[in-house]
Amino acid sequence: MKKAEPPAKNWRAVTTFLRATFLLALVAPLGYAIYQQWAEVRQVLAQVNWLQASLGWVILMLAQPFMGAISWIVLRYLKQDFAYWRITAVYFISQAAKYLPGGIWAFPGRVAAYQAIGVEKSASVISLVQEVGALFLGAATLGIIGIFNGLLIENWVRTAALAGAFVCLAATLFSQHPLTWKALAQARRALEALKFKLKSGKRQPTEEADQVISAPRGESPPGTFSIAWAPASLLTSLMFWLLVGVGFYYLAISVAPQLRLLSWLQATSIFALAWCAGFVIVLAPAGLGVREAALSGLLAAYIPLSEALSVALMARLWWTLGEALFILISLAWASTNAHWNVRR
Repeated sequence: MKKAEPPAKNWRAVTTFLRATFLLALVAPLGYAIYQQWAEVRQVLAQVNWLQASLGWVILMLAQPFMGAISWIVLRYLKQDFAYWRITAVYFISQAAKYLPGGIWAFPGRVAAYQAIGVEKSASVISLVQEVGALFLGAATLGIIGIFNGLLIENWVRTAALAGAFVCLAATLFSQHPLTWKALAQARRALEALKFKLKSGKRQPTEEADQVISAPRGESPPGTFSIAWAPASLLTSLMFWLLVGVGFYYLAISVAPQLRLLSWLQATSIFALAWCAGFVIVLAPAGLGVREAALSGLLAAYIPLSEALSVALMARLWWTLGEALFILISLAWASTNAHWNVRR
């Protein structure tokens, strides 16, 4: 008689299958569209103006340090006084994890990296929420500006963008209150109990369940409600996205010269909306598939689908190479600076 598989092994197999199925569902429509248009896409990519594309990449490089600046600003308002380059290195090193299946791994990775250099546990968690909120709200703001600035988009896209910005703003504000973190800790306790029951078939012991809520990573951030961090971090986020938008504009016209009919602000809005779509689907590694589908869908209102798909593919390469360079620089910097927990 065949021995039954242990519950924990079954659980891992089920979750792996569900993740793989979800990722396939995300990339399949885009992959099929590229397959159908491949002859045209290949022809478009063969005619890319690489000088303009390189200019777009250089502008993206100039924008990247602003991402680390958002984290640095937020941490300073939480009284975590670390050097800017130290925080920027942590930020980009943690970004490498988002390319793993699940996408969301960059978030716990950044929290762990913050704590490794000496950031207080509670501050590392609240900082993550605030800096992610600032980055998303900056992109959503520019996307909404584009929506009301003549972009050719469907009404449901307008509604989704406004709803996404509202939800992010609400979540960021709620994260300021200690009661929110208490509720999240209780939810985590319930989730851990459910996972224990599914894996073992037994009810989680009360003592073990109580440890979940008292563990360091369930610690509630201290302090009172404050949005003092918001103006500077949101302004930095807007500066980042505006510069990214200029880079994307030059990249886009290097592939499809007809996109010159768009203003650089409209191009910025299109890329920002596509980025937001990829960000919301957290299980997609680095928004893979989702961002390209959204970007090509938005651009298809202006240019043929084959060209829109070509721009989306080039944008993925453009963004990935830009992040990869800063990740490598950050890793090199970290390897030569042993005292990461020294402030300033």
